[in-house]
Amino acid sequence: MSALKGVMTAQAVVLLVYGLPYLLIPKWATTLTQQLPLPENYLLRAVGIGFVILAYLEFQIVRDLERYRGLTLAFALLPSLFFVTIVVQAFVRGFNGAPWFWWLNGIVTGAFAIALFATRRAA
Repeated sequence: MSALKGVMTAQAVVLLVYGLPYLLIPKWATTLTQQLPLPENYLLRAVGIGFVILAYLEFQIVRDLERYRGLTLAFALLPSLFFVTIVVQAFVRGFNGAPWFWWLNGIVTGAFAIALFATRRAA
């Protein structure tokens, strides 16, 4: 169970770190990723809010993992879906912006998907 807690805590930290720039400084986030700027920053802020809330929920689940173990499947599917989306985008259409950023996202989300499914099964 401690391996699952460790992986989920690491994923929550990554979600928080990923979401905060979009929430607080969206123009800097689009500059970093070399994406085309959106006409309104509230769309990026909404994405940031979603990631910060997901991080918060995951931290809460980790605090009482025995009680909320059923919810760990959702947080294992989350990086899996991100990974599939990123890879399909790469092969079908390519990326607007910095390919290094999206490939790094793909690697990190793929690693979390594998780690969460493996530690969830072992716990």
